[in-house]
Amino acid sequence: MPGFLSGLLHSKDALLVAEHDLGLHAGGVSEVAASRRWVASAPSEGTEIRIWDVLNAQSLGTLKGHLKRVEALAISTNENQIASGSEDGEVRIWDTTGLKELARWQRSGPVSALAFTADGKSLAIAGSETTVSCVEISSGKEEQTFHLDSKSLKQILEKPPEKFSEVAISPDQTRWAAIGGGLVVVWDVQKGGAGKVHMTPPYSYHSLRFSSSGEHLLIAGGTFEVEIEFTAGGSTNAHFKNMGGVIVLLDVLSGKLHSVSKAETVFQNAAFSPEGEKVVILAAAPPWKDGVRQWLCIHSTKEILSGTLRKPEDELELGQGPLFMSSAFDPASSLVVFEKAKHVHLSQLKV
Repeated sequence: MPGFLSGLLHSKDALLVAEHDLGLHAGGVSEVAASRRWVASAPSEGTEIRIWDVLNAQSLGTLKGHLKRVEALAISTNENQIASGSEDGEVRIWDTTGLKELARWQRSGPVSALAFTADGKSLAIAGSETTVSCVEISSGKEEQTFHLDSKSLKQILEKPPEKFSEVAISPDQTRWAAIGGGLVVVWDVQKGGAGKVHMTPPYSYHSLRFSSSGEHLLIAGGTFEVEIEFTAGGSTNAHFKNMGGVIVLLDVLSGKLHSVSKAETVFQNAAFSPEGEKVVILAAAPPWKDGVRQWLCIHSTKEILSGTLRKPEDELELGQGPLFMSSAFDPASSLVVFEKAKHVHLSQLKV
């Protein structure tokens, strides 16, 4: 893309094309969303959403109106709209040109995940229960509901997930997917919402993304235990134990799972490269005292399909950070946005 991120710091790193610090969220970052043109970020403390112009690495302003913390953000495929959902169940649709509110709906519980359909006409909303609703944006009408019966799951799982943490829609809009805990659920729209549940305990999944063809789902996750030591004076020191990461490629048509795992690592996010031949993974591992090591690594899609995770084709160190930092990918432009020391950082990769 000619002129992309023009004027930013160009790195000598083979993987990194350009990077920029977009600014500080004083209390940290709770959620981010990214597209080729825009970055949206919500603070851990506060309710105002910041909007950034990626092409110029400039702040465009803030979206004001939510009364409670924003838990979910999404940018439409055509980049004309931004959706936000808060812990009090409010969903708002914003215009990216004038940063004006276009629509507002109230849900029955907290909003945990949002995703636009490829045509930009509908929005997927996941909330406090294992339900995903499809809402028509122009009318606010609920078109379809995809549900997972948690009562039935209790016959199999001791503690089924209480909500979905991420939701995704295939490019042709025929399949919807969601993750919660160690579950991956895929619904077939053409079959009236019938679907399948895939379980791979003991892992908990953190990110979910369809391939451009819609044939595969890419899922990142991990598992760990935390031991916290504290003194009488109140100081604490955390130790991570039994940490492990997993990357899953799910063949949507056959239901076959291809997975690779790595000890002493948690995979927080993953995305396909623009051509789909590679996978970009955001990884974290101990042993830093005030946080964990954060880095990006590149693996081939064929490698993951083979079930073996070899040495990465390339890596990019991101520095020290919390175990679960907010992050977002835009596969079309190889753009990565992540939180670092309460700042929103943007990197364009060469993959």
